[in-house]
Amino acid sequence: NKKQSYHKLVSTETENEPKNSINNPSYIQQEILQEEVNIRLRRQDSTQREISQQISEIGNLMEEIGIHVSLQEESFKRIDDLMKQSDKFLDSSLFILKKGIEGVTSTRKSLIKFFMFWIILAIIFWMFRR
Repeated sequence: NKKQSYHKLVSTETENEPKNSINNPSYIQQEILQEEVNIRLRRQDSTQREISQQISEIGNLMEEIGIHVSLQEESFKRIDDLMKQSDKFLDSSLFILKKGIEGVTSTRKSLIKFFMFWIILAIIFWMFRR
């Protein structure tokens, strides 16, 4: 009986209290849960903002890297063009050098023939003169 009367007394006290009263344990639990949910949502929002900021920073870095790569690509293209041009100059200079060597060789042969002719002619005149 005492237990039942106590339960009746407690239940009537809780029934008489408003549902959103601070003394109501279920209300306090709901408030705590609501506050935890709010804290989690704020953390999640701040985490999402940080992640989106980091993603945008990574995007900016990738854009800068792309710019640097394109600039280096232009430099490499210029270097390749200069190498091709120097190869052409080298080929043409080798051709001119070969022509010059051929010219010198043919001139040398002609000079040797010329001097041999005059030496032989001088020897023949010297022999007939004697």
